[in-house]
Amino acid sequence: MPSNGHRSGAFGERVVNDRTGSIVWEFAFLGPVLLGLVLGAVEVARLMIAITVLNLAASEAARVGLTGREEAGVTRDEQVREAVMNYAVGLIDENRISISTSVFASFEDMQRGEPFIDSNNNGEWDDGEWYSDLNDNGEWDWRRKESDGVGGPGDIVLYEVNYPWRFMVPFMKTLSDGDSIIDLSAQIAIRNEPFPDDL
Repeated sequence: MPSNGHRSGAFGERVVNDRTGSIVWEFAFLGPVLLGLVLGAVEVARLMIAITVLNLAASEAARVGLTGREEAGVTRDEQVREAVMNYAVGLIDENRISISTSVFASFEDMQRGEPFIDSNNNGEWDDGEWYSDLNDNGEWDWRRKESDGVGGPGDIVLYEVNYPWRFMVPFMKTLSDGDSIIDLSAQIAIRNEPFPDDL
């Protein structure tokens, strides 16, 4: 008389060797990982495209601004904004993009702040410390800018395009310290052409 152990052993062997349904189990384990990789790759690609678009937009803004040419009824500031918006279609919400332009006396002034007395020797300007307000705007500037705007002939202008980028995939928040928004920025500094003031 065969023992029950022999029958249960044969049954166990059949279960171990049976591959029916194994694909379902494999997909249950690997599917979420593969889906996460695909979504992550798409999200990173979108981010890279957005960074490229911002850099192209900043370059185009500088190209438009450095010539000094104004179209009839449109200021240079408006032309610069329009140039940026031409690149921002689709992927970037033009209502959330910010464009700033600053005029400097030299390229070196972009790298240094206004002079101050560092009372507590921490290497940074702190509220209440004396400083020399070189541009008379009533506040300490970490860059020695002369003014805002697109400048005049021969001026050095820094164009900055900023955009708050929102991730679509929740697990990408880890790239931005738990926040679903990261600030993207593109900058370009140029010297305006020596165009006539009445151009």
